[in-house]
Amino acid sequence: MMNHDTSHGTNKGRSELSPTQHFSTQGKIEVTDDAIATEIAFLLKYGLGRPTLETATRRAAYFNISAAESLMAYGAISESDYARCCAWELNIEFTDFTSEMVEPITQVPNPDTLLRMAAMVQTQERRDLDVIAQQFDGRLVNLAPDMRKLSQFVPFFSKHPNVKNRIRITTVRANRESIIRRCKGSLLFNAVHGLREKLPQFSARRVITVAQAIVLFVLFQTVAIIAFISSNAILFTAHLLASTFYLGCVGLRAYSALQQGVVQKHAEFKKKQTRKLNDSELPFYSIVVALYQEQSQIADLISSLLKLDWPYEKQEILLVCEEDDTATINAIEACITNLRRPHISLIIVPFAEPRTKPKALNYALQLCRGDYVVVYDAEDRPATNQLRQASDEFMMESADLVCLQAPLSIHNHHESWLSKMFAIEYSALFDGLLPTLAHNKLPLPLGGTSNHFKKDILIEIGGWDPYNVTEDADLGMRMSRAGYSIGTLTAPTMEEAPIAFNIWLKQRTRWFKGWFQTWLVHMRHPIFLVQDLGFRGALIFHLMITGMIVSSLVHPLLLYFIASWIWFNWAYGFAATFSNPLFLFDLVTILGGYLSFSALALRTMPKRNLQHLSIWLLTLPIYWLLLSIAAWRAVWHLIRRPHEWEKTPHRLQRANSATD
Repeated sequence: MMNHDTSHGTNKGRSELSPTQHFSTQGKIEVTDDAIATEIAFLLKYGLGRPTLETATRRAAYFNISAAESLMAYGAISESDYARCCAWELNIEFTDFTSEMVEPITQVPNPDTLLRMAAMVQTQERRDLDVIAQQFDGRLVNLAPDMRKLSQFVPFFSKHPNVKNRIRITTVRANRESIIRRCKGSLLFNAVHGLREKLPQFSARRVITVAQAIVLFVLFQTVAIIAFISSNAILFTAHLLASTFYLGCVGLRAYSALQQGVVQKHAEFKKKQTRKLNDSELPFYSIVVALYQEQSQIADLISSLLKLDWPYEKQEILLVCEEDDTATINAIEACITNLRRPHISLIIVPFAEPRTKPKALNYALQLCRGDYVVVYDAEDRPATNQLRQASDEFMMESADLVCLQAPLSIHNHHESWLSKMFAIEYSALFDGLLPTLAHNKLPLPLGGTSNHFKKDILIEIGGWDPYNVTEDADLGMRMSRAGYSIGTLTAPTMEEAPIAFNIWLKQRTRWFKGWFQTWLVHMRHPIFLVQDLGFRGALIFHLMITGMIVSSLVHPLLLYFIASWIWFNWAYGFAATFSNPLFLFDLVTILGGYLSFSALALRTMPKRNLQHLSIWLLTLPIYWLLLSIAAWRAVWHLIRRPHEWEKTPHRLQRANSATD
């Protein structure tokens, strides 16, 4: 059953539990020759060596978990093999599957008790064995035994021989999967309708409310009447309003560029002041990745996640798939079988509309056991120290800090002009603008990945909106409206940028459509928005969301008006052209946009060694015109297909994990 070296009794050919691997303080714990935990001591007779069992015992004491968990975490023995050994030791039949017709200790009525029931599956410390015997009467039960109570099992079975015949030994995973299957209807309902049931005012299920439709109808009627009376007045007013939002974005980027020195010094100061948690203090982390048609990414993804500097005993990796994505499911199952890491799990989401990433994340959130939750994408390669930095930051900052955004950095910027501009854009956003907002305790729209959350607060505010196709921006604003703050990290996540225009366009269309949805949701009650965020926060909302939408939509129009005035007035000389106030206003607006973005990018690109891309800032006008195409395409999609998620495909090869 186990491949081992008979001369030393240690596991060869699989991940041996190293005395120093991920456990720098292990030497401080004294272990005597006979100090092997009860729940794994019996494994000596099944081929595991004493050094391995002693190491697992030390780690268990250090992390305050069972030695069996520590032993399995690093692949010294698989979960299935451990349960099989337990079955042999107890002389009870073993099974590696718990059907829905078999009781996994007890039946779970709804997802609210899922984690409590899963804990009861794992340990019987809180339950009297005689009580269990009474509940088992007449039913077949699959039991994942807690072998710390090994000395109690023999007299128990002697007292209740009828119970032993109805018990099958199985794994914690098998029983947990059985519980999930029983609850999948409730889990799915909560994933799709949870936010709408809990906080209906923040759900994007309805794209536009009746009140908003009436206001827009009256506004358009008013504009039409005024245009009929005086078209010049409408033209001037429209220019003024559009350019105001545009100039607001210019001012925000310029301020962020000027603040980079202050933000950087503050980050360095915090880094020096932060107390580094030792391994025994680390919280449990849930790492969640929503996947769809990503079978080619699975091996590289898991390899990258296993490199994270975090003890396996204190983490779980949940790979979330739609039930019809058989290729990705098969790839994940093959990796899990090959790696023998019990902290990696496959979560299959039953079919339901909408087919979106946030729905899948909501489904998985109900199954997370961690104190903290981090979300990654299939192509992500996070810095190995990212979880450490996030946990230290959470512990140091005030209790209202509930989310940390790691910077996203593009590794394939050399492949095409689009990927170069993408890298510049991400540098300005994640290394410049967002840290500035976080430093000033202002609301910020999250990026779609590498978000670290306090799980309890994430659940409290309703999780993600399954109907919003840019769920990250909405969630960031919703957290701020609930009175919580968001911070940023410096440890990056490497990502891939699309290099083909058609793929880039679909991705950007979805982003703009989601920003439209976010604006419509949070502007249902504008007065409440100001009350929740305060004046400064509401201003940032409009600069970041409204300004981003308006500037992208009007950018080609401003260019058209500038070109038209120059073309039609060339015969009258430049003096006549430059005397037109609207022309000057538009020219300043456009040039201000280019210059402020370039200034911010030039301040941030050296952080990721991207300064060699500076020359490509000269092509910024072309890139922004493409963004405008995506924005106008998003308007059409918002009307015709508001909740459709246009998938961004990823390729096989990736860069290695980043380092901070």
